[in-house]
Amino acid sequence: MRRLIILLVVSVLFSCQHQKTNTTEGISKDSLESKLLGCWGSDKGAPVWKFKEDSVYYVGTTKVYPYRVVFNSIIVDIPGAVGILANAYVIKDTLFFKDPCGGGIIKGFKCPSINQ
Repeated sequence: MRRLIILLVVSVLFSCQHQKTNTTEGISKDSLESKLLGCWGSDKGAPVWKFKEDSVYYVGTTKVYPYRVVFNSIIVDIPGAVGILANAYVIKDTLFFKDPCGGGIIKGFKCPSINQ
C-alpha cells in the first residue's frame, strides 16, 4: 500500500512537470502574448512598438527591452524603471491598456511591420 501511494505521488508530480514544460514551450494562440506579437502604433499609423516573443522594440528610442505578461498586465523591464501597461487586452487589431497615470484607457493599433 505504501509503495502504491509513493508511486501515485511520483507519477502525479512527473505528469504536472511534463505538462508545465509543454505549455511554456509554445505560446497559446488565444493568449495575450500571441496577440501582442507584431507592430503597434498610434491612431495616426506611426509605429511605436514591435513586440517579439521575449522583447519589445521602442521605435522612438530605437531600444529593445525584455517584457513579460503577468495576468493581464505587460511589464517592460527598462533599466532603472519598470513600465507597466496595466489591464491590457486586444480586440481585433486594437490594443487597450490602462494609463499608468490614471488618465483612462489608451489604445494602440496594429500597423505594418517594421524592420528590427
